[in-house]
Amino acid sequence: MKEIINEEFKNIIEKGEANLNSLATKSYDEEATSRELDDYPNPYRTPFQRDRDRIIHSKAFRRLMHKTQVFVKPDSEHIRTRLTHTLEVMQIARSIARAIGANEDLTEAISLGHDLGHTPFGHIGEEALNEELKKYGLFFKHNVQSYRILNYLEKYYKFPDGGLNLTNAVKFGILRHSGKYSNSVENVEVFDKEGNIKKIRFKQTLEEKIVRLADDLAWLNHDWDDGIRSGLLSNSFLGKELLLKLGATQADRINRMVIDVIDNFNKTNQINFSVEIEKLEKELKSKIENYLWNSDTIKRYNNEAKSIILKLFNFFMKHPDKLPDDTKRSRGLDINNKKKTALIIADYISGMTDDWCLRNYETYIYGPYNIYKKLIFPDEHEWLNIKKRNESEEYEINLPESMIIDVNTEFIIYDQSVKELIKNNKIQDLNKHELGECIYKRENLIEIKKIKEDKIIEEGNILIIK
Repeated sequence: MKEIINEEFKNIIEKGEANLNSLATKSYDEEATSRELDDYPNPYRTPFQRDRDRIIHSKAFRRLMHKTQVFVKPDSEHIRTRLTHTLEVMQIARSIARAIGANEDLTEAISLGHDLGHTPFGHIGEEALNEELKKYGLFFKHNVQSYRILNYLEKYYKFPDGGLNLTNAVKFGILRHSGKYSNSVENVEVFDKEGNIKKIRFKQTLEEKIVRLADDLAWLNHDWDDGIRSGLLSNSFLGKELLLKLGATQADRINRMVIDVIDNFNKTNQINFSVEIEKLEKELKSKIENYLWNSDTIKRYNNEAKSIILKLFNFFMKHPDKLPDDTKRSRGLDINNKKKTALIIADYISGMTDDWCLRNYETYIYGPYNIYKKLIFPDEHEWLNIKKRNESEEYEINLPESMIIDVNTEFIIYDQSVKELIKNNKIQDLNKHELGECIYKRENLIEIKKIKEDKIIEEGNILIIK
């Protein structure tokens, strides 16, 4: 559908865009600004400005402030989140767009919406949901999810069927922001609210290419900076060549790389690094992968986060009635349609913030449906002291003052109902969690030894493992 526009304002904008690069997307290009539905007029904003504003005011955008970039629930408030990453991408992309004569409004809108589809806990959550959806003939990619949020899932009062009714250039630029897309025209697979897969084909814009490169440039530099702040990295890891040619600080490296992109575009009309800087960029990526992503700390975070996502997904598949009422109603949940149910659950989990995901995990996995409660003991292997209080049915649990409550370590107390389920083989997932003596150590290192039934003392409805 055509955008309904104010002709006087349009003329002002077109005069201002007369000096843009010939490859730039104009703010009133008919194909680029086409929307699926007729839209109400706005006298003083271009179509791309309106898209930008709808993205900023969306719930999905606000949730980015509580989603992981690399570090899961970091101790420092100075570590990047998915929102600060998005803002850094936007700043870098707009700087490049202005310097080469691209459309800044379009560049900004794509930048701000590009990561709306990210899961809690970063890319590891994406990996977990993709594994589960593959079982139902679907897949999960954050760029596709960003498109689905903006086209189907985000609610806006003007469009009751869902979505923000964005322009082609913005929504398809967001869909293809991932670095794998490089052709001028690309078929990209997406699926709608019902899980019906279709292919999207739309010419690439100069502005989406800028965002694609700015995304890489941003995370390369801020992930390294966060790694230094966390104590996992040191600038000495960069080596002499990177320090001398890219710079010793984050600001120097970003400035050097942005200038290189602009200078290279002025020579080639392509959004790429020069040969020299591209080589250094690949070396920096390799060092981030080796020293940060593959560090024991990040791997441990990711393993725990992936386990949480997988357990939540499978819990909701078994108990879809526990999904929010609004989600069940608006998506038309049909528990007999496993494929659609899986998609609804993936949409729900992927939209969670880190904190909300953990709260659901604690509620449903270690709340009323729990098999194990979890604690971490301090350095000394101190055991719980459980005794009757005043000969009543209540039990007093004395814990060391230094004990830390956590969700990463098995506890050793089982109630009677769980024991009966174990005896009757009604709990299937016990391969890793058989009754046993648990030795607790720091950093969630657990050794579990099988023990004989006579080592379990029953006191009322409490079982104590000696």
